[in-house]
Amino acid sequence: AWLQNYRRLVVRYERHAENYLAFAQLGCILILLKHCF
Repeated sequence: AWLQNYRRLVVRYERHAENYLAFAQLGCILILLKHCF
């Protein structure tokens, strides 16, 4: 549910799964950093 705030992850624009997974990981990292600090 937290990833819904990231428009890039809601709609998959990337053709390759590796790129999409990289953006998903980046989104998770940003969420963790926001909640830790």
